[in-house]
Amino acid sequence: MHKVLIIGGGFGGIRAAQLLSKKSNIAVRLIDPKTYMEYHAAVYRLVTGRSATETCIPYSDLLKGMNVELVKDSVTGIDLSMKVATGASGSRFAYDSLILAVGSETSYFGIKGVEEHAYGIKTTDEALRLKRHIHEIFQNVNSVKLEDKAPALHIVIIGGGASGVELSGELASYTRTLAKKHGVDPSLITIDLIEAMQRLLPALPERMSVKVLARLRSLGVNVLLNRSVIKEETNQLFLKDMQMTAGTVVWTAGMKANRLASMVPHLQIDKRGRALVDANLSAQGISDMYVIGDAAATKYSGMAQTAIADAGYVAKYIDAKMNGKTLSPYVQPAPAYSIPVGPRYAATVYHGVQFFGFTGWFMRRAADFRAFLSLLPVSAAIRAFLGGETSIDE
Repeated sequence: MHKVLIIGGGFGGIRAAQLLSKKSNIAVRLIDPKTYMEYHAAVYRLVTGRSATETCIPYSDLLKGMNVELVKDSVTGIDLSMKVATGASGSRFAYDSLILAVGSETSYFGIKGVEEHAYGIKTTDEALRLKRHIHEIFQNVNSVKLEDKAPALHIVIIGGGASGVELSGELASYTRTLAKKHGVDPSLITIDLIEAMQRLLPALPERMSVKVLARLRSLGVNVLLNRSVIKEETNQLFLKDMQMTAGTVVWTAGMKANRLASMVPHLQIDKRGRALVDANLSAQGISDMYVIGDAAATKYSGMAQTAIADAGYVAKYIDAKMNGKTLSPYVQPAPAYSIPVGPRYAATVYHGVQFFGFTGWFMRRAADFRAFLSLLPVSAAIRAFLGGETSIDE
């Protein structure tokens, strides 16, 4: 029996497990410290009241009825010569083929004070913590001095990529709803979005950046471009040429590959900590180890749809190799990009064609549903997709 060890239960890891579990001559083991998969593209919605069922899908649903051994543990080391991974629990996991699908984590670029003081939205726990914080501000702001109200209601979001744009658009309308509920003057609310580059969404077509910028400003978001953060202290944010007082600072500016990739002996990595791979997603210079999704230094890494496609290829490649067959080099499909910007509006590019407004938003929701449907039975995919209605309850 060929033992395949999958480290990481994101879209890539789960899809690889599902596909390989169908092979009678393969034993699949998946290791992850959580009991659920996080849909990171939707985590920001938790801040504004969406249900966690939209972002957290139990592994028991994803792997129901499949021949996959699920282990709740964190891998702390990999012995390539012995083909054994070691968990934080002290357990050792032997393998014949290893799939590294560990995803990404937040990078703070060494900026002093940001990790200690800023909120994040990378994980469900971070998003729920930020939600509680914002609710507490609106609950308590009427009891503070008049001159302290505006600073308390000042929200600064650092990073004009997809996460920062999405969160800014959501908060622009959500904070007005909270203001109405708690009897707060909405004119005291300020939302700033800070981006170090010359435009928002620098990885996407410039026309999309222009449209998104106009949309955010129409929602009342102040967008500051070409501004670099130097450091953060309690309620104080220092930029290169200015200083801000804010009750809430959210960091969405940087991502890097999971640190486990840098801990694997002889694994070659790029400056973002991603593993260098060859034409079949094998780690360069290491036999029987494959890297997929965010952890791989590929053109389109960082997208759920990319991780799913990577997993599909690697599952086929391992099966083909076991049966003495060859597989054509991997051609990673170009993903579609869709950035929600406030209620029922998104900027979407699909096969080179750009869509804005409600049409773009509808396409984004369709893409979300398709992602769920790729991993879940129809009924479970619908439940995860619907997730629960937006609420301003705590």
